Amino acid sequence: MAGLLIVNGPPGAGKTEHLVSRAVERYQVDRFASTLILVPTSRHADQVRRRIVARCGVALNLDVTTLGLFTRRFASGASPEVTAELLRRTTLGLIDSGAAARFAPIADTPGLHELVGAAVDELAAADVDAAVFEETANRTPSLDLAALASIYSAYRRALDARGWHDAREAPTQAAAAIREDAALPTLVLIDSFEFLGPREVNLVAALAERTDVLVALDVAGGARAQWTGDQLEAHLPALTRLDLPARQIGERISTHLALDSEGQLRGIARVIKQTLADEPELRPSDVAVVFRQVSPHLALARRVFKEFDLPLDPAAGERLTARPLGAWLLGLLRLPAHDWRLTRLAELLRSPFLDQRPWGVEVDTVDHVMRVGRQHRLVSGLDDLFELPRALELEAERADDSGQGRFAARLRAAGSALERITASLTGLLLAPPMTMGAWSGALGEVLFGQDGLLEGSAARIDTFDVEVDALRAELGALLAIDEALGNEPVTLAAFTREIEARLERPGALLREAGGVLLAPMHTLHGLRFSHVFIADLVEGAFPAPRRAVGLLDAGARILLEGEGLELPPEARAREAELWQTASSRADVATSLWRPRLDASGRPHAASFYFDATAVVPRDEAGLQAPELAASRPELAIALAARWRRGERRRPAGLEAWGLVVRTSAPIEQRRRSFGDAGPHEGMLAGAELGWLTGPDVRWSASRLEAYRTCGFQFFGRYGLRLSELDDDIAEADAAVRGTVIHEVLEDALAPLAQEGRGLLPSTVPETVDRLRTSGRRIWDSAPERHAFGRGALWRFGWDDVADGLARLLWHEAELNATLGVTRVVRQELPIDVTLPGIEPPMRLVGSIDRVDAGDGVTQVVDYKSGRPIRRSDVESGQRLQLQLYALAAQVQLGASRLIARYAYLDPRAEAWSLDSASAGDEAIIEAARRHAAAARASIAAGDFRVNPSVDPCPSYCDFRHVCRVSQFTRFKQWS
Repeated sequence: MAGLLIVNGPPGAGKTEHLVSRAVERYQVDRFASTLILVPTSRHADQVRRRIVARCGVALNLDVTTLGLFTRRFASGASPEVTAELLRRTTLGLIDSGAAARFAPIADTPGLHELVGAAVDELAAADVDAAVFEETANRTPSLDLAALASIYSAYRRALDARGWHDAREAPTQAAAAIREDAALPTLVLIDSFEFLGPREVNLVAALAERTDVLVALDVAGGARAQWTGDQLEAHLPALTRLDLPARQIGERISTHLALDSEGQLRGIARVIKQTLADEPELRPSDVAVVFRQVSPHLALARRVFKEFDLPLDPAAGERLTARPLGAWLLGLLRLPAHDWRLTRLAELLRSPFLDQRPWGVEVDTVDHVMRVGRQHRLVSGLDDLFELPRALELEAERADDSGQGRFAARLRAAGSALERITASLTGLLLAPPMTMGAWSGALGEVLFGQDGLLEGSAARIDTFDVEVDALRAELGALLAIDEALGNEPVTLAAFTREIEARLERPGALLREAGGVLLAPMHTLHGLRFSHVFIADLVEGAFPAPRRAVGLLDAGARILLEGEGLELPPEARAREAELWQTASSRADVATSLWRPRLDASGRPHAASFYFDATAVVPRDEAGLQAPELAASRPELAIALAARWRRGERRRPAGLEAWGLVVRTSAPIEQRRRSFGDAGPHEGMLAGAELGWLTGPDVRWSASRLEAYRTCGFQFFGRYGLRLSELDDDIAEADAAVRGTVIHEVLEDALAPLAQEGRGLLPSTVPETVDRLRTSGRRIWDSAPERHAFGRGALWRFGWDDVADGLARLLWHEAELNATLGVTRVVRQELPIDVTLPGIEPPMRLVGSIDRVDAGDGVTQVVDYKSGRPIRRSDVESGQRLQLQLYALAAQVQLGASRLIARYAYLDPRAEAWSLDSASAGDEAIIEAARRHAAAARASIAAGDFRVNPSVDPCPSYCDFRHVCRVSQFTRFKQWS
């Protein structure tokens, strides 16, 4: 007998239990009874199926599925990806024609298509006639509604012209098929829905016309549920209702305070693990952790739950861009944009995703390619990549000549592999413009074809299959759009942007079967758990302000209703409804959690719902007692924190405690302190060091400053001639940037130096003009000349640099006019002089950026593009460069009055100078000779102690990793 029964009741009244009992009764009589159960999600299906089987043992011919999957059995037409692209093109076409000009200011933003797509989806799901909507919208004063109406009408016409259906029409198609005598089970149960749209209501009516249908619904649960009940009654006036009374479940409620978000998740994981230990019959899937929004907490939850050995089953998809496969793929597609950097290619080749067999990549291939590439300065650009196999062959020939035949063979194997790699990659990445679908097909062939790069990697990566399926789906969608709608050819860069936008969508659902459910609040309706943990109960997180703007928001609905068109309630649940759902899901206990501090360390305000429980919260300490620790790191920290109080226990089975920690701790303590330094540590007294201090040694300002900064640093660099292995530069560092700026300035001032003119206000305009023209060429060519990456980003910065250099030149000209400087004598003046008044003689070499002259005055200028140098550092002798250049200029140029100063690119730097006409400044210049002589005497005495004179030590010191005191700080201190 056909008909509809609404099983009505508040949360926890037993609506789902009633439906389950109805199915169980049938299967106890007939194991083959045909039953269809429709639920919102696969998790609901799993739970309902498990409850039925647990009670009746065997249930054949039981079909538990989601409403969406059920309706797709009857749907026909284009895929949602294709219709979404059709809507996008329709929207842009109407904007160009002026029919939807209202949206023209945001036409180039992805947000427009999300905004329009959400509204059109809602209209299609509500079965709103396009002509009626357009007529009604045009009667309202809303320009947004009028533009939306024109788009909706054009979109429906485009669908009709192709004979396609919108994906939201699937319930209507299913209802039509059912009324046309499609095969149906004898009982249909519909559970866990808060809202059914007009098309779903029509489907339920079609089912109820032919078979028995039971719908679980809390009619008084909110505006959406009430609307659903009214619509069902309007379609089926003969329906019946079974009202279930509210039940007191009697679950426990507890509240908890944690320090921050990580402390909150750690506390929840700890309690879950303890609960599972206390209740052996409990499974992880009987526990749910609930947030208002899961995505911001997903990565941290995975890490924390892995540490606590708890399986996690998130009800939220992950962005492939945040997964290893997505990052690897984008790195591959961006090789040309990153100038074919050798380091980026090495990262791709070393990835566990890569099947190395098609290219013949072996264990040592990447190491040989990197070493030879750096040695031959072939580290950036496609030309370097093509040249690198020849460099490998050259090194192989040298290895043959020295009798290293096996090594030569390995080099040749690496060269052959690199040739195959280059041919394969250039074939894909240097292809001419193609359609999105063609790019997708080409990329799919490279990744998954007969010699696909990702073949065979699934066994090494746990989530590989899921990530690959998600990637295949995105590539397949682009192919389907091409086949259905056609496409214009695009460049690789445009294709990469499209792929990245698609991979940014949370499309990879990485589940662990039987794990703790991590879910947003709105997915919990209809599910039951033994324990529910509701987290992040702070203002701003829950309740959360509604920030999203919709074209069919409450204001728009009021306008449409005023003109006679009433839409169904918005699909979004209110915060109170979400709370009612989340707080009524537990059979045993509900735990409410909130962090006290946000990510910036500011106090969080408690949510109203947290305080309304009137339960005194428990403050979860960050440091747990060993007996309460639920993971190895927690136990290790808890035990280590008690060492000072005599704690001697160690985590069982962890060899590091006895073998490493206990032995290394006192050694590390001594290593970080000068207190235990031996009397001769860092001293080479009596050693023959003439090769470091003899008369033939050429001293530079950097050599002397290196010793005065730290004797250990000096000995490593100049005594042992050690330095860190030069890596190819991923992007220009401060040193390279300063070099290029010097090149630009030298070129800009070249005509003045050649003609003997000065940098003055009258000559600045032509100098700045030259700087902005030829300087641009020097700047843009720097990535190739200095072999560093991210060339596009580097070139983008020229305008700011040019403006800064122009300011510097104007400032220099005005200052020169004040000082009486009339001509540029020389740029990059080489100096090679014997410092006066030092015995034995001390030879100084270097190069002065610019020397100017005027009537009775000589000026030495040193450009600084980085951090300003303080005058106090010069006065103390910590910095010697400017004073030594002044001494050299006095000797080499015979200057009577000399001014030495720095010219800063940073306009905020404090300007100062040394003027030999000033007795105080002349004393500072003269003191540099004493500092230089004292440094040479200390070196000759073999004093190379670790004695840093700067605080903190420079992070760029080449010897920070071999310094005895610490690789991070070399100051006397106990750790």
